[in-house]
Amino acid sequence: MARRVRALGGGGAPVLRRHHRARRDPPGDRPQPHHRLGFASHPSDRRPPVNEVKQTGTVNVAADRADRSVDSPVSEDLLLRVQDRVAVLTIDREKKHNALTPGIWADLRDTLAELEQDPEVRAVVLTGAGDRSFSAGGDIESFAAVHTLSDQQAFIRSCMLTFGAIEDSTLPVIAAVNGWALGGGMELALACDIVVAAENALFGIPEAAIGLVPGFGMVRGPQVLGRHWTKYLTLTGFRIDAAKAEKLGLVQEVAPVGGVVGRAVEIGRAIAANAPLAVSVGKSYVNRGRDQGDFATTNQAVSMLHATQDAKEGFAAFLEKRPPEFHGR
Repeated sequence: MARRVRALGGGGAPVLRRHHRARRDPPGDRPQPHHRLGFASHPSDRRPPVNEVKQTGTVNVAADRADRSVDSPVSEDLLLRVQDRVAVLTIDREKKHNALTPGIWADLRDTLAELEQDPEVRAVVLTGAGDRSFSAGGDIESFAAVHTLSDQQAFIRSCMLTFGAIEDSTLPVIAAVNGWALGGGMELALACDIVVAAENALFGIPEAAIGLVPGFGMVRGPQVLGRHWTKYLTLTGFRIDAAKAEKLGLVQEVAPVGGVVGRAVEIGRAIAANAPLAVSVGKSYVNRGRDQGDFATTNQAVSMLHATQDAKEGFAAFLEKRPPEFHGR
């Protein structure tokens, strides 16, 4: 199906992830074209295929069919259930406000790639465990542990690849935002096709408070929120509630607290009842009109900021629970 969608979608460059799933080339002979986000792929961007890592505790989402209607782990911090052709992916770090570790970024895109090949799945709901947080963003301890420029660039590239995987997926992805969606959490919502928010949802991109900027948010935010609202949120770190986010176009529906996942699943079922090729082509054609953005330059900008004294101070202040002292260097 992916090949047909690309043909119908016109002259856009094929997504690297789909080429790999075609399995036409032996693993060692597969070409490594540039990813659509503007930087070359790297072997570390993908974990081993799920059916090759079952020994390590990762569940093969396509093969393990015992009871798919119950949340089951597909990785250390990611749960999956499938019912009525709708997959629900849950970031499972509730005690940490579902903060995103480096492993979660790779797990999300690898699991999504598996689901795209699953004939029982026609829509995906992405949410966070509990009612307090969809995701509070990147795990600061993980950020602070990234020191070398190459590691920083690899980390940012992994984040960008996951946003791209969601945007370019042949499956519609619905964000069910419960509580905080901050930093990378808000950026995940921006990457999704539909956003349903609980009444207690709060959106924000507060990276400047630790000396960084929202890489994907700076590119996609202006197209969803407008340039001035994106600058307002990026420069101030202020948060907006679900009602305001709905007015700005980021959120399509607001649901009661505790009911956001259920409503997102209902929307997923409505999508699943439609012709799957029409759904995939519809998503692909709407996405053709978006600005791809210069993600390679964004990657460089975020990496540069990672190396500044202000960023080091921001990380330290966050972890030590004190106000930062920035000096512009």
